[in-house]
Amino acid sequence: MRYKTAFLFIADCLRLKESNAHKSALIYQITAKQIIWEDVVKIASNHLVIPLLYIRIKEAGISSYLPKDLQEYLQTITDLNRTRNTLLLKEVDRLNKVFIENDIQVIYLKGTAHLLKGLYGDVGERMIGDIDLLVAPSKMEYLADILLELDYKPLAKYEPSLFERTKHYPRLVNPENSFAVEIHKAVVQKVRNRYLTFKQYDIEKESFHSYFLPSNKHLIIHNILNTQLNDSGYLLSTLNLRQQYDLLLLSQITNIEPVIKSAGYLQKKMRAYLIKTDYIFKHVAGLNYNRTTGSRIHVYLLGHYFRSPKLFKFVQKIRYTSYRIGSDMYHLLLNMFHPFLRKKMFNHLKDPKWMVTYFSKMRSKINSI
Repeated sequence: MRYKTAFLFIADCLRLKESNAHKSALIYQITAKQIIWEDVVKIASNHLVIPLLYIRIKEAGISSYLPKDLQEYLQTITDLNRTRNTLLLKEVDRLNKVFIENDIQVIYLKGTAHLLKGLYGDVGERMIGDIDLLVAPSKMEYLADILLELDYKPLAKYEPSLFERTKHYPRLVNPENSFAVEIHKAVVQKVRNRYLTFKQYDIEKESFHSYFLPSNKHLIIHNILNTQLNDSGYLLSTLNLRQQYDLLLLSQITNIEPVIKSAGYLQKKMRAYLIKTDYIFKHVAGLNYNRTTGSRIHVYLLGHYFRSPKLFKFVQKIRYTSYRIGSDMYHLLLNMFHPFLRKKMFNHLKDPKWMVTYFSKMRSKINSI
């Protein structure tokens, strides 16, 4: 129950801007000492929403109910994130001018697009990892070369022979910045799920000042598919407060249901995400969907997520392990037909250090679930 109480308290705080009828209930939870702050900080940190949580609490006028040392801690994290995002936007502006000079059309994605679009009222609210860019597949390598000239360095070797499979160029970092750049030619990892292409993004893109951003429809689709497919959210039935709050904000300016209906065979996975988001944010207007037997099953399973989190996580670990073994065996066989990958695979399998690292990373991932 501790996990459920802390998680839903955070979600309730995040939605204060969209619906604050429950504000007095939150104050009661705090004053009645029903909230264990260590749990709140741990969960909010894992979901990358500490700045957003604090700003919402402060805007609602209830930050004074928090312990003084906690207020100071949350304020510090929020200030650091605001400073970092300000620097990130300055770098985006610098890079954008270079892209324009080189006649490269770039569409900004994810958190960077949300900040440029003004989806968040305070630049310090959204925590961002990378500057994500989408370009025409034919321009990806050219854009990478330009960034290399600007002292960005790849964190992994790029292999041109894997171009078709590649979702994005290896992450590029600049020692002068605390963030990386990812050049995407696709927004979904698995080729078979790439029904959304750069051309479609390009047709419906929107211009904000000198920046090109995805349409609201494509922001919604990417938000959902990135979590459900790229991050295995559908497979593991996981929750992601940062990503799902993005969807809540997008739902305030765009009707989500028609977007999901346009997704063809991916509708089921997208609707499951909407159901999860509606559940944790307690039916905020805009997150509505048609109640069906399938949706009721999703809600029932979500209830188990909170009622028996340890059992649920155990099941998640079994599902992930089974999926990972099957996926790795599939790629092992697939790589046999590709000279570069075959050679790389055999070198890895003969290297004891690589094997130790491989199983260590798998164990770490399983433990993190």
